[in-house]
Amino acid sequence: MRLVRTRDLLAEAVKALGLRGIDSFAHQWFWDGHEHVDPLKEANAQATRLARHTTTLAHEYARQGKDWETELRQRAKEVALMKELGLPSPQTPRPDKEYNDDGADEQSQAA
Repeated sequence: MRLVRTRDLLAEAVKALGLRGIDSFAHQWFWDGHEHVDPLKEANAQATRLARHTTTLAHEYARQGKDWETELRQRAKEVALMKELGLPSPQTPRPDKEYNDDGADEQSQAA
């Protein structure tokens, strides 16, 4: 008994239907994300990572199982509608603590 790979079956179907080769189809996978035990802590950590440029929007949205471009386009529509309706503009999230260039916590230095 011969084991047939799914990719081989799909390639045969593409060929039989006269479609372009399977490698010419662009695709991207987004798996379901997982909720953090403490959403506030995770939100602060995410804001810190973004502020420090140690992550990207693409990576952060992918962690939630979302496409970053789709989410940004949706957010732009929402912000434009808020502006049109005269609602206050959303604030950019900031991490709980501010750090200076040497990585020291500025809040504890001020004390």
